Amino acid sequence: MVNKLFYIVYNSYYKHGNYKRDIPALTVGGIFCAVVFSLFLTAHFMFFYEKDEGKEMISWLGCSKGQLIFHSIFIAAMLITYFRFFWRNTHRAIYEQFKADEYLNSRKAKFIGFAVVLFFILLPILYAIIKAYCLYGSLYITA
Repeated sequence: MVNKLFYIVYNSYYKHGNYKRDIPALTVGGIFCAVVFSLFLTAHFMFFYEKDEGKEMISWLGCSKGQLIFHSIFIAAMLITYFRFFWRNTHRAIYEQFKADEYLNSRKAKFIGFAVVLFFILLPILYAIIKAYCLYGSLYITA
């Protein structure tokens, strides 16, 4: 399923080899790095913050420990994206595997694929909003 999602996004930029003024692999690598980073950040919020620390989640990047965790998650996301999709030209193999699939080349699949990618990128923000609402009864948190 991840390979199909990668193919949809990759082919949107690669356009079966008809791309201009772009490096599709770099663009899609950045998008998937953001997806992996968002998933890791959401997992960090879910599993490493207690119920009483919900207010700290909003101002999480202000402290040096938060910055260290933030940068560590970002580096891990970059490495995972590289080794999963680009090491030994895996992105080319994924493209060759799915390029004949009519559904994955359709506009509907492109819309669904980008909607899923956007959802995953926005997931930490959505989680923070839901958690703040569940813990404090409103979206506004006061110190």
